[in-house]
Amino acid sequence: MAENAAGAKFNVITFGAMYLVLSRHTTSMPRQAEGDFRDGLEDDIQTLEDRRFANVLVPLAATWMLIAGEQFHKLCKTNYCHEVREVSTRGKQFLWGKSTGYSLARWAFWKKRFAEIATMQELENSVKDTAARAASEMERIEIAAREAASEKA
Repeated sequence: MAENAAGAKFNVITFGAMYLVLSRHTTSMPRQAEGDFRDGLEDDIQTLEDRRFANVLVPLAATWMLIAGEQFHKLCKTNYCHEVREVSTRGKQFLWGKSTGYSLARWAFWKKRFAEIATMQELENSVKDTAARAASEMERIEIAAREAASEKA
């Protein structure tokens, strides 16, 4: 049952990320994605229960980033903000406790968390691989943005 729910959520995220990439305006997708980034990257991973949730939630956050990372980077550069919940779906405080919304500091935090998660021995290999791919994609996006900015200058 939980696998079916995770599969359905994955399909919704894939659709949402593709919609964000293809749309000409910001939709409610950044709000949904931020919630998934928070649940997948901003919860501490210490207990067996935390690892079980991470094995489901990290790939969902990575899917957003792998499909629509460039759009999220643009949102971070413009400090796109809206109101979101302050605790995780499991009632825990988030590791990122500064502010809600998108910022380059939060982008850097997410990239760092993907890289950290990619090395956590306790997680499934597929989760670690997906986290590593997301961190690499974020690095690629940053490099491309710097190159584009230097070409304009």
